Parts: sequence; C-alpha cells; structure tokens
Amino acid sequence: MTLYQPFLDYAIALLQERLNLQPYAIPQGFESKQATVGKGKHQQEVLTTSYAYQTIKLRQIPAAHVQGGNSLQVLNFVIFPHLNYDLPFFGADLVTLPGGHLIALDMQPLFRDDLGYQTSIHRILRVLLHGRWRSLDQKQQSIYTKH
Repeated sequence: MTLYQPFLDYAIALLQERLNLQPYAIPQGFESKQATVGKGKHQQEVLTTSYAYQTIKLRQIPAAHVQGGNSLQVLNFVIFPHLNYDLPFFGADLVTLPGGHLIALDMQPLFRDDLGYQTSIHRILRVLLHGRWRSLDQKQQSIYTKH
C-alpha cells in the first residue's frame, strides 16, 4: 500500500456511495504505466495508475496516482462539473518527495470572465469555508484581473 492509496480508495468509495459513479473512458494503454527511472543506485520503479468516472452532473472525475517508492508519491484528483451547472471545478494534488510534502487544493469558477458567475461561486465558497479566509474575495479578484 502506498501513502495516498487509502485516500484515493476512500474518495472513490464515498463518491460512488453518494453519486452513483459511472466509468469514464481512459484511452487504452493509459490505465496503468510502469517505468524504470534514474540510474545506478538511484534507479526506481514508478507505477502510474489512472482512474476516471462521471455522473449526471459531473462530466469528468479523473485521478492519477503515481507510486515511486520513497522517492515519489503523487495523487492528482480533479472534479469537472458539466458546463450547464453552476458549480466550480475542484482539484487536489498531494505530492511527496524526499524533501517533504506538498498539498494543493483548488476550487475555481469554470468561467472566469463572467463576473456574475464568479460572484455566485464566491457565495458558495463563502458558505463552504465559513468565513475562514476573509480575504478570499480580494485574493480571487486580484488573480482574475491579472490573468
């Protein structure tokens, strides 16, 4: 068992229980890939496994799990709603390298150029976050205006 496999198993089981997940086609040959990386004593087997699901409201729920022993552990997990639902996309990257861990969580509006849409998504995020980040609106507005 790897570092992030329990999280992935739990997330898929929870989504299946609540959302009736259906398979989403992964191109043949990309379901699982194994490679040897590095040289000499730094040589390491790396296994990448891909998962993909969909639901009535969520068009894609892809996940990629990279297992590289003690050198590398990665889980990328994303949820993309269908475009006709007023929902943000969600992304999570969990990365472990020999020097430490990195966890990045992302939840953004699908349409960044529509101010009304952004406002409605910010309202949802405020409810979800319960005011934990008071400057969320200011930070997001500065990001949108820069890009």
